[in-house]
Amino acid sequence: MSRVRRFLNLEPRDRCLLVGAALLFVALRVGLSALPFGIFRRVLTRLARPQSTPSVAGRVAPERIAWAVTTASRYAFKPTCLVRAITAQLLLRRAGHPAELYIGVSKEENGRFRAHAWVEGSGSVIIGGSELEEYVALLGRHGRKPNLLPS
Repeated sequence: MSRVRRFLNLEPRDRCLLVGAALLFVALRVGLSALPFGIFRRVLTRLARPQSTPSVAGRVAPERIAWAVTTASRYAFKPTCLVRAITAQLLLRRAGHPAELYIGVSKEENGRFRAHAWVEGSGSVIIGGSELEEYVALLGRHGRKPNLLPS
């Protein structure tokens, strides 16, 4: 079955989630490279506010949002783990789910650093959970883990 046919056979809610995730990938990629970090963070904070009126997005389970972000990332322009994690965090927060973004680092045998971003909510990893035991989460002020969006 072709990609287009599979897409058209999805529930309307899933099609909206996939398109929304793909559009967020593009917007976030542009925002990360074009905006000063303070402005970028303020825009994200506004976008992440839970929707005040019940909507389709408000009834979406975290697992479905993770599916949409993962699926859209296969067909988008190969978003980084940071862009995928921010997208998932935004969609989760807008749907009223807890979502904390973490960035971790590890050191390779050749001495080079690697970084990875993932999202956790309600005590479990929602997206980006592969090989997390290799990474040490960066600590922010007062020993708290940093988060792009305030809680």
